[in-house]
Amino acid sequence: MQARGLGYRTVMITLTTTDALSGFCARAADAPYITIDTEFLRERTYFAKLCLVQLAIPGDAEEDAVLVDPLVDWLSLEPLCAGAAV
Repeated sequence: MQARGLGYRTVMITLTTTDALSGFCARAADAPYITIDTEFLRERTYFAKLCLVQLAIPGDAEEDAVLVDPLVDWLSLEPLCAGAAV
């Protein structure tokens, strides 16, 4: 969903399951590029804690820009690493 004439999304899908993340990663594998933004909690801790991952691929579909909640206990971030070149 885009704000009228402003060119940015006002609503994003939040992925909270490994299957949903795998589906996005499968679609992203064919994209010419992927944008990634991360948010970390660094207060009162020795190590930064990943709190949010924002992912997007080119396109206007609602599912082309998503939020990933890494704090969900049952979510594995493995699909993000599966296609990465080592």
